[in-house]
Amino acid sequence: TVMSAAVSYDKSGRYGSWKKWDGEQFSLADFKAEPAKLRDTNGNALPLGAHPSIHWNTYLQLWVMVYNGYDGNIYITSARDLPYFSPVRFLKYRESYYTKNWYPTLISNKFGDRRGGRKMTLYYRNFPEGPGQKKSYFKKVIVKFSREKRRRKKRE
Repeated sequence: TVMSAAVSYDKSGRYGSWKKWDGEQFSLADFKAEPAKLRDTNGNALPLGAHPSIHWNTYLQLWVMVYNGYDGNIYITSARDLPYFSPVRFLKYRESYYTKNWYPTLISNKFGDRRGGRKMTLYYRNFPEGPGQKKSYFKKVIVKFSREKRRRKKRE
């Protein structure tokens, strides 16, 4: 499935109030219509995936989204204005070819999963042998956000 988006301005989210992203605005009322792919600010389609979790980060002053790629990795991206996301980055790599890390969500101890700050906890489900197998584990990792870009050391 492509990464796509829909919005409803009705507080109860009533049937018929949702509009899908058409590539330029939230205008598609037909949910059977092919969704427009979400693209990053460079114009590249976001990697295929599912189970997005979005929160407003008060520390970064950005929308932050995590989701699982069908490749088993967990991705993270941010946006000043939805749905214009920055290029995605890896947040959690899969451990092997068969491993899938799915259902990610970032949760703040203080604000829950809708708003966050500098320190949050990533919760996800790990399928070491892939979905449909008997083993799966719930995992958590502490995530600390930084406003500064990391500087790479120059090689001599």
